[in-house]
Amino acid sequence: MTTQTSLHIAHIVDLRVIGGIERMALELILATPSVRHSLVLFDKHIHPSLKAPLAQAKQVAGIYSAKHWGSVRLPKGLRSRRRRQIIQHSGADVVLNWSQVLDMRGIATPAVFYEHGSAWEKYASEQLSQCYQNIHHVIAVSQAAKRMLQLHHGVDKPITVIENTVFKQPHVATQARQLPTGRFMLGAAGRLVGRKNFAVLIEAVALLREQGCDVGLKIAGTGPDEEKLQQQIQRLRLQESVTLLGFVQHMDAFYQQCDVFVCPSIWESYGLVAVEAFAAGLPVVGANTDGLPEVVSHGVNGVCVSPSWDSTAFATAMNETASFAQDVSYQAEYDALVVQKSLSLGDLALAIKSLLDHPEQYHHMSLAALQAASDIKSYQQLADAVIGSVKEACE
Repeated sequence: MTTQTSLHIAHIVDLRVIGGIERMALELILATPSVRHSLVLFDKHIHPSLKAPLAQAKQVAGIYSAKHWGSVRLPKGLRSRRRRQIIQHSGADVVLNWSQVLDMRGIATPAVFYEHGSAWEKYASEQLSQCYQNIHHVIAVSQAAKRMLQLHHGVDKPITVIENTVFKQPHVATQARQLPTGRFMLGAAGRLVGRKNFAVLIEAVALLREQGCDVGLKIAGTGPDEEKLQQQIQRLRLQESVTLLGFVQHMDAFYQQCDVFVCPSIWESYGLVAVEAFAAGLPVVGANTDGLPEVVSHGVNGVCVSPSWDSTAFATAMNETASFAQDVSYQAEYDALVVQKSLSLGDLALAIKSLLDHPEQYHHMSLAALQAASDIKSYQQLADAVIGSVKEACE
């Protein structure tokens, strides 16, 4: 059995962009200085905010690109071979694949797959089969992710659930919130992509304002849908009510500017942003499917809404194709797969308005949110649990 002081992990990860998975990979490396880490990247390019911390981390034994051989860019057919060679020559004890569905055949080193959402993405069965062929163990960020892998994809490997947590212990507000006397500010955060469903949330703001509710919305994040969302804001004449903030460095300050956090995503493997919002005393509104209900307790620290728009209803209401990654979602209430749907415009607006109409309930939810934030585990605890699961694959 490999001891932690000599453990060497080869991470398969894509660091070209900055998101939850990329931040988690970096923080895991920084939190485990006694473990050696080699990085096997998709591309030699690394997001600027990740490059400096990695360069300073003495525990990083090497950084390699599967796409390049020196300065030569390899054709796609040779990249799997290049990846195998890098892992073999690194001398790593174990491979940690950060949710990348790749051909893992031919890799002799024991491998662990860290499931962060690929269970909801559309992949051919052959792709998944090739990915899991050499996987010894799976780490899932939620019970929903575990059950999606088992029920929908037929994965029969051992799966350990290690719930996500925040990268640094949040500063938990000392007082619960009261409903504001002025504008009720909604907050949302994430990549500006279709599955995050921000277009429906913006429409819900327009509907609430038509009903006489003084609500606003701030969205933190960047992504390919930014221009389309800006056009939607202009079309609905919401320029003074809805703001796309772009990349936000200090999320604590962002949450302080909001009164409720909304997670309108079509699916979430867990819902880490909800945990972060709790620390500011924000109740959370979102869907009652997939991983979010493992974070948000309906009627306690937020409102969980049943999605009701299938792809046809979504297309009719929004005049665009729904960003449904799979045909199914996971419903914990029945421990079963259900048809994947989106929150409807009316249901989402009604859930938000229910908080506006009940000040005492809003206050109690804020209290419960603070309690939930106080109970979360540290990132060091998560890192230790991950290393423990990774070591099991070496035995």
